[in-house]
Amino acid sequence: MNTDLLIARTIIVLTSTVGYLFIAALLWKFAPVKLKVMSDKLGGLSEAVSSLIVGLIAIPVAIVAAIMFLFTFVGWPVVLIMLGFFIVFTQICFPVVGYSLGRRVVPKAQIFWQMAAGILLLELIALIPAVGEFIWFVVFCLTIGAAFRMKGQFMSAK
Repeated sequence: MNTDLLIARTIIVLTSTVGYLFIAALLWKFAPVKLKVMSDKLGGLSEAVSSLIVGLIAIPVAIVAAIMFLFTFVGWPVVLIMLGFFIVFTQICFPVVGYSLGRRVVPKAQIFWQMAAGILLLELIALIPAVGEFIWFVVFCLTIGAAFRMKGQFMSAK
């Protein structure tokens, strides 16, 4: 691999890590219960596999539904809402899975430091060529699956 490309990729990953830590701080401040519930849906191996399967099913179904909605006049607002949820989940996926991972890596630390450790570990793994994109996709599917498995708790006021 070209060293310039490796340096550029490392700078991008470190920058995104700072961004994810900022989002993690916002989640920790404004939605700690939701963060914990979503992280609990990634708890053990069976929970994580269930969330991954739900995410792998939900993403293609959502894409097909969005394409079908594009052909109707009424469906355009629904597609825009779905796009908004997609953007939100692309940003919260690393902090949520990072928190779940960090709780296992540093179980006695504060919540923010658990998220920081998990995010940093995920970002370091993401530096590996070809594996990084796969890790991002798995993390995204895990987050989508965990949100669906919350059964409506994600959008509730509790």
